Order: sequence, then C-alpha cells, then structure tokens
Amino acid sequence: MKSFLSILVLLSGLQVLADTPRRYIVEYTPGVRAQLRGERRFQVRREFSRVLNGAAIELADGVSIDQITRLPYVARVTPDAIVTAYGREDAGGTAAWKPALRAADGGQGIVVAVIDTGVDHQHPALAGKVIGGYDFVNDDDDPMDDHRHGTHVAGIIAASSSTMNGVAPGVSLLAYKVLDQIGNGEMSAIVAGIDRAVADGADVINLSLGMGGHPGDPMARAVDAATAAGVVVVVAAGNAGEFHSIGSPGVAATAITVGAAETATTLAEFSSRGPTNRSGAIKPEVLAPGVAILSTVPDGQFGHSSGTSMAAPYVAGVAALLRAAHPEWTPARVKAALVSTALPLAGEEVMAQGAGRVDLARASASDLVVAPVQINFGLDGGIAPLWSSTRTLTLRNDSGMARTVRVRNESALTIRMTPEEVTLGPGSSRDVELAIEVDHRILGKPPTRSFSFGGWVVLEWDGGDARVPWAFVRAGRAVVTYPGARPQVVWNTGERYGSIAVEAGGVEALLEPGVYDLVAMTEREGDVRVFVAEERAVTGDVLFALTETDAPHAVTLDGVDARGLPLESPAVRARFVLPETSLVLPPFGRTVHTSAFSPKYALLAIEASFDGGTMHVVQHPPVRGLSGDVTLRNQPADFAEEDVRLRFPDARERSIVLLPRDWPRRQNDFGPAPQPFSTAATGSAWTLRLRMTAEHEGDHAGGVQMAAFPGEAAVPELITPMIRRDAGGFFGSWSFVRGPVADSSLDYGAGAIHAVAQLTVTESALVGTYEIRGEGGELYRSKPTTYRVLDASGAEVAKGEVLFQSLFVPLPGAGPYRAELKTGQSVMTLRFMAGGAVPSLKSFAVDGASLVFSADGAPAVFFRRRGAMSWVQLSPVGENGVYRVDLEDVVRVSRDVEVAIELTGQNGNSASWVTPVMIPAAKRQAVRR
Repeated sequence: MKSFLSILVLLSGLQVLADTPRRYIVEYTPGVRAQLRGERRFQVRREFSRVLNGAAIELADGVSIDQITRLPYVARVTPDAIVTAYGREDAGGTAAWKPALRAADGGQGIVVAVIDTGVDHQHPALAGKVIGGYDFVNDDDDPMDDHRHGTHVAGIIAASSSTMNGVAPGVSLLAYKVLDQIGNGEMSAIVAGIDRAVADGADVINLSLGMGGHPGDPMARAVDAATAAGVVVVVAAGNAGEFHSIGSPGVAATAITVGAAETATTLAEFSSRGPTNRSGAIKPEVLAPGVAILSTVPDGQFGHSSGTSMAAPYVAGVAALLRAAHPEWTPARVKAALVSTALPLAGEEVMAQGAGRVDLARASASDLVVAPVQINFGLDGGIAPLWSSTRTLTLRNDSGMARTVRVRNESALTIRMTPEEVTLGPGSSRDVELAIEVDHRILGKPPTRSFSFGGWVVLEWDGGDARVPWAFVRAGRAVVTYPGARPQVVWNTGERYGSIAVEAGGVEALLEPGVYDLVAMTEREGDVRVFVAEERAVTGDVLFALTETDAPHAVTLDGVDARGLPLESPAVRARFVLPETSLVLPPFGRTVHTSAFSPKYALLAIEASFDGGTMHVVQHPPVRGLSGDVTLRNQPADFAEEDVRLRFPDARERSIVLLPRDWPRRQNDFGPAPQPFSTAATGSAWTLRLRMTAEHEGDHAGGVQMAAFPGEAAVPELITPMIRRDAGGFFGSWSFVRGPVADSSLDYGAGAIHAVAQLTVTESALVGTYEIRGEGGELYRSKPTTYRVLDASGAEVAKGEVLFQSLFVPLPGAGPYRAELKTGQSVMTLRFMAGGAVPSLKSFAVDGASLVFSADGAPAVFFRRRGAMSWVQLSPVGENGVYRVDLEDVVRVSRDVEVAIELTGQNGNSASWVTPVMIPAAKRQAVRR
C-alpha cells in the first residue's frame, strides 16, 4: 500500500511526521567524559569532544528517554532532528550582484571547512583544494558530493577556472558530508562535523544549512564553542522569507549569520529575517549575493543556484581573505569588521538585513572595533507608554593615531551616548553608554510583524565611520512548556504569529501586550492533552509551565456499530475549535484529556471502523464548554445506510483506499489527517455499504473519501468527493456545493466525464490548471484530453495531449486563436487573444434534477437530446460564480441529453463546453444548502 498511500498524503496536503523519536543528543555533566560503549539501553552513534561534551545515541527497544535523563552523568537530552540545505537550483540566469574581490591567490594559508552535502573534489575548478574531510552520512573518508549543494557552496568560496572564480581561490578546503543525496541530515551529524572541523584546524567554517531551533540548542552551542576555539563560523540565515524565521545554527550568538541580497540595493524575497527567539537579537548580521549565483556543480559542470546557502559562502570567502590579511584578528574581530563596515539597503529594516551588505575593502581597512557588534536594547513588553533602556559599548582604536569619536543617530527615536564624545589614543579602549527613550503614545505599534523597532547608530570621526545596528522588541513574550513534548499553541489573536520553538518541551510566542486566551495541545506516547487558559495577561516575560494535572478531564469516545457493539479498532479524528481557527489533535485511543473550557470553544470528534465491506462513521456532537468528564456514545438507530458503488472500465484487480475524515466548513480551516483503510477489489465494480450518523450543523462534517488504484499503480484512477450525510440523506460534497444524490446508491465512474480548468493566455502560451471530473464530482487522474489550436486562418498551430493538473500550449503570436479540447465525449472550445484570463468552468456536476457549476464570466446554458439539431436555452440561477440550473424540462425530453455552457469574459475571450449528461432515474427534487 505504501506506493499509493504516499500519493494520498500529497493529495490531502499532509506532512508525514516521524514516530516517537529514538535518536537523541546526550550531553554530560561538566568535567565528565562518560564511557557509554558498555551501555545496553542505547547505542552510541557519534561522540563529541571539542564543541560539545556528549554523544549521539539511539535507544534500544523498550527503553524510554526518561531512563536516560535520570542517569547521574547526563546533563541534557535533545531529540536528534532533521537539518536541511538552504539552497535551490536555478534553471539559469546571471548573478545579479557579485562584485570583484581579490587576486586569484587570495586567502592562501587559510583553511575553510565546508560542512554540507560533501564536495566533488575531482572538479577541475576545485582540483587540489580539498585537503581533508569526512563523510558522516556513509561513515567513510570520502566526502564526495552526491547532491549538488556542497560543491556549489565550495565553488563560491574557492573555485579557480576560466568560467568563474570563487571569492578566495587561494584557500584550502576541508569537506564534511553531513547531508544526504536529497539535502537532509541529522543535527548530530552537523555537530560532529563542527567538532571534526575544529580538530582538523579549520580557520573558517561554512554552514549553509539549518532547521528550526534556538540559541541554546546543541547545534547553536556547538557554533559558539567553535568560535571560542578560534574559528570564524559563517551560517546561512534560511530561506523562509518571514520574520522570526532564522534557523539554527544561524541563531547562535557568535555566528556570522548571512541573509541574501538580490542586487546591491534589494533584499532577496526568500531571505529569512529576525529577531531570534529567546534573545530577540538582530539576525542576519549581514547580507551577500544570493540570487542566481554561478558556481561549480558535480561532474565538472557549472550551474546557478539561489538561497542564503549561496550568500553564506560569499561571506566565508570574505572572512578567509580578512584572516589571511590580518592573521592576528580573532573571530570576534573579523565579525566586528564585517558588521561595522556593511552598507545598509534603503527601505529595509534592521531585522531584515542586519548591518547591510558586506564590503571587503571597508572591512579590511576597519580599525575602530565595536563590541558588541549590535545593540539589543531588550524586550519592551509592558503596557506603559514610556520605556527606556541602556546598553554599554566598548570602543577600541586600532589605528596609529588618536581619534575623537562622536555619535550620529539615523533614527527618529532618541538615542544618547554618554559621554557624547570620546577621544581614544592609539590602541586604547573606552566604554560608553547608549540610552534609548521611547514614548509609545507618539511611536505607536511596531510597523511589521518583526515586533521590533530598530536602526543604526553611526560612530563618526574625522575621515571615517562605523555603523552599529540596534533594535528592541515591543511585545509580550510568552513561553509555554510541557515536560517531554513540544506544545502546539494558538492564541485568540485572530492571526497566528508563528510560535517559535524554544526547547523540545516548549514554544515561545511574541504578542502585543494585552489579555489573551491560550489553547495548547500536547502529545506524549499516545497521551493527548488540550489546555485552555482564558483571559491571561501577557506583558513582559510570561511562563506557562503546563503539566498533566492542568488537563484532568477525560472526554471518552464510546461509539457503537449498528448492532450496538463497540466499534472494532476505530480510527479517531478530532480537533479543538477556537472562534477563528482550530487545533488538529494527533491520533489517540478513545480518550483525550482536557482542562475546563468555556462554551466559546468546542471539541469535535469522529470515529470510523471498516470490516472489509461495511464502514461505520460516527459523528459525535460537539462538546461545547466542559467542566468535568464526558462520555460520547451514539445509538444504533442513529445510523442511516447507503451503498456507494465504484465503476471501472475493466475487471482488473484494484486496491481501494477509504479515508474517513473531518471536513471543516470554514474557509482556510483544516481538519485532521485521514487514517486510511484499504481493501482489494476484483471486477468492473466495487460496492461499499456505508453506515453513518448525521453530521451536526455549525462547525464541521464527517465523511469518507475513496480512491481506487488499478494493479500496482501509484496514481489513483478514481477519487470520489467527500461522501457525507445530514438529516436529508447521503450526498457527495466538494469545495462549494453538494454533489449528486440517489435513492439507492451513490454511483461513481458510470457517467460522462468532462474537464474543468482555470486558464490564462500569455504572449507566448495558453497555460493553466486542469482536471478531469465525472458527473458525481469524482476526480480522474489518468484520463487524457486531446487539444488542437487553430489561428485566424484555420491553420493548426499546436496539438497534443494533456493529463491531470497542468496545461501548457506554446503559441506563435498574439492571436486570435480557436482551441478545441476533447475529454471523452465532452468538447471544450476556447476563443481568445493573448493576454488575460480565458473564462473557465471550474466545476460541474449533476445534482438530482439540477445542474450545478461554477465558472468565470456570464454563463448562458442550453440543452438538447443527443443527436438533435436545435438547442433549448435554460435559465441559470446563482451568485459569486456558483450557478444552479433546473433540469425538470430536460428530464421530460430525455435522460440522455447534451448540455452546453457558454461563457464570455470581460476581455473578449470566450469559452464553451458541450458535454453529455445522464439524468438519474430516481432524482431528488429538493435543493439543500
């Protein structure tokens, strides 16, 4: 079943999550080097000695992580996690910004470690440059790149060729393969790579990779330890393109975290932005070229890639040049030079760009050292209108002459330096204080979702200047923890601000100071709990330390079948509904524990079981408000029964997959992942007996979606809409309206098929999305549509065949054109000029005695008996692009008719569909909403 279940996962928009973790990073208490090789409770996979005092382990069967955390020499345990590369391949292009730097031998004597997917050390442009390394994925001494990413990164740093040169072609490389052939790897492998790079004498480390994390996680602390050991560590910021999205290890305090610029004056849209969680620090620190960068790729080739993965090695190369030019500079000195001399981009805030784009010439000439390199004024988390903060800067004059330094504030906010002016002799240093004073009655709320205000302080002297970025976070900071499990948290803000992971057992959220309801969900070894804290103040730093005792009440699902017996091995799906969103609960047995909650919240649950030919679906009534234990039980008489038939074009063996699921009614909401049942079928038809209780109005619906896979095919040939039941009976449902209803069965795969689409014309092509559907709304993945396009003279300019999902037809000019697309016995005719949308039939189904469709443009609808010459016009009724047409007159003529729908768009483009329709003999008169 795995071959097609993976397809269903994609169709459902789901993510497959790992089981309960078995792999961990264990850190020992200070001063202890534990010998774990004799331990039977776990296997030691990797050991660390320089950047972390610990090991990567895998638990033995039956061993819980609690047993390990109680060992006397264990200080900290962190689940191992997946880390990924931060680059993406481009089809082509030219680097928008990559200024010339140094001579071809720049960086000689410096060793740069590339911790990545490995490096193709046989590439001619990298020949002789890789002097060592290790493969932590395959555990061997050959870190050959089987992906692409690491070789591209290495070329940006060190390549030498007639095609392109790296930033520092004179450096030597250490290659550590920690990511696999698809660009993923374990956090423990990255820590091992950093540990090994320090041992092997790297001067600079490049990490173009990351994951969600925080400044205290093992990877970030390994970076800080490497910096303390004398290594400059450069890390990609990430490609999320949002505030609060800096990945680990980029969140590490001492890392030089790099964002991506598209040009010398514009930020790349995908570049991750700060602040960092927990500390509120400014990240990234600097920007570098990251769009359409040409570099080496395996097998002696060159290619373009984009991402902060490409920006980081640019800065790693610059750092190598600085270390070669200034051997005495420490990692902190290199970072200070890069940050204080960077050039800000106009129109971008500090949390998006840090100090701005790097400038090698300015950095190399830097001789006023500022520590720290940025000013984090802290958390302004109160509700008082006035707020102030003070920080200390240390200034050191590395030039050979005395300097008098003054401050210039490039901000509307008041920032004062005390003393206002300081004179530094050659080699001398001095502490100064910078104070900020804020009146929120004037300033108002933060302008972006960074929740921060920021800018640059410019330290000036005769003949030079240095920039210091500053910021403070204006928000309440709430940390929610639960022992042994990371909570999923929602606040009643109407907008989720993206809780940020803090620990394995906690999350952090930044909120405008005020009063909130908190809803959190946790799962630990099958124990699912929901916590509700209503009307809690969030100002400053607030900790919600949740425990099991905070969710004492049990909601037990006790569904029975049509005989009154307990459902056999039921699949349970539930979600907790808030006024504007919902939390999906992970699978559990039959009991979920919750805290008390008011009636503005509800718990919704569905149970389903399948015995090979019959499926029971129990839709429990919503639990609105709760103050004690609750048991939900249906009665046998609550079930209604319906046969659902799937028809096939041949009698091959098929796999049938049934997905009972929750079907939220609100737009942009979502339900739990379906847990599939599967069975085999042979013949030209298969029938399911479906017994279902009625859905409850107001919040959600339950139902069953079915998919049929012929033979060993990985793609289903037929997918039904959601099959639902309310007080009026059974029906098929899709995004906007109910599907066909019959007295005795729901029949899919028996009627005519037709295409639905959303199409647009460009100057050179007809493009769009494309689906094949049946009269019941069922989706076909493998049925083709043939097309031909004619120009104004009637000459054929394109023809071909299109399958599910996409249509792309090249066109030789602006038009006009006439296109015919044939799907089964249905014909779609388009008339269009280049430019703009073509009116589209988005959906189409027969609902008893009605035709229901959604479309762009103003529709005209006609019918005729198949084979007849003349058409009879019908009157569609509808709004918001959804139309219903009464078929009573059609039924009087014949059950075998053709329907035509004509659409005219505002730009003059038009479309028509002609499709056969089989009217069910037993039809429903009522139109239910």
